[in-house]
Amino acid sequence: MDHFKNLLKTLQIFIFGGALSLALSGCDFPARFVGQLGQEWNALKILLRGGSSPLARSRMQPSFSIAHQELVAEVYRVVFFKDPSQVQLLDWVNALDQGASLEGLYNGFTHSSEYRDLETQAKPASLEVLKRFNVILTELEKELPIPTIFDATWARPLKMILPPGPQDAQNEGDEPAALPLSDGGLSQRAVREKGIQDFTKIFEGASLFTLKRVLGDEALKVVAIEKQDRQKLASWYSKWVLQMVIWKTDFGLELRNRSDESFHYRWVLGASEDRVKWEILNRIHRVLNAKQ
Repeated sequence: MDHFKNLLKTLQIFIFGGALSLALSGCDFPARFVGQLGQEWNALKILLRGGSSPLARSRMQPSFSIAHQELVAEVYRVVFFKDPSQVQLLDWVNALDQGASLEGLYNGFTHSSEYRDLETQAKPASLEVLKRFNVILTELEKELPIPTIFDATWARPLKMILPPGPQDAQNEGDEPAALPLSDGGLSQRAVREKGIQDFTKIFEGASLFTLKRVLGDEALKVVAIEKQDRQKLASWYSKWVLQMVIWKTDFGLELRNRSDESFHYRWVLGASEDRVKWEILNRIHRVLNAKQ
C-alpha cells in the first residue's frame, strides 16, 4: 500500500510539476489545459487502482503535445497576426513532437512566401515602431563580436523564399548575408562607440514585418554567441528583459511581465535553449506589434 501511495505521489508531482515548468517556460495555457491535466491525473489514479477509465484508455495524450499546440498557435499569432488553420497547426505540432526545433519552425515562418507577402503589402511601420526597433537593434548589436553592416537594402522584403510548412522546422533558417557598408550603413563598432544609433534612417519605409524579421534574425545571432556560457546567457537575458518591460507590453503571460531580474536569470538556467529563443523572439514581436 505504501508503495502504491508513493507511486501516486510521484505521478502527481510529475504531472503538475511538469505543468508548472511549462508555464514558466513562457507558454500561454488556457483553462482547458489545466482541466486536461486534471482529467489525466484522475484517469491515472483509476487505472493504477485496477479500475477502467475510458479517458486513460483512449483519450489521454502526452502533455507535451498539448503544450506544443499552445506554443505553435502563439508563435503563429504573434508572427502573422492571425490564427493558423487546423491542418497547419497539426502539421507543425507533429513536427515539434518528432523533435523539430522551435527555431527552425520560427525561421520557416519568417522566411516564407506568406511572410514575404506581408512584408511587401504592409504599409510602412509607424514612427513609434521605428523608435522601438532602433533601441532593440542597438542593444542586440552591442552583443555581437562580428559586425553586422546595415544599409538600405535591409529595409526591403527578403528575396529568399521558403514554403511555410512543418518541413522547415527541421532546419535552421538561413540568415541574411552581411552587406557591404554604404553611406547609410552603421558598423557594430560605431554602435559600441556612440551608443544608440539612428537606424531609423536606414529602415525608414520598411514594414512592421520586415523590422520584426530583422530583429528576430539578429536576436538569434546573439543567442548563438551567448549560449556558449549558460550563466552569461542568463545574465544578458535577465537584464535585457528589464529593458523590454519598460514599454509595458503584455507579453502573453503574467510571469513574462515580471520586473524581477533574479527570476528571469534563474529561469534561463533551467530552460531549454529553444524556449529561451522563443521568449526573446516573443518579446520582440509583441513590443513592435503593440504600436503598429
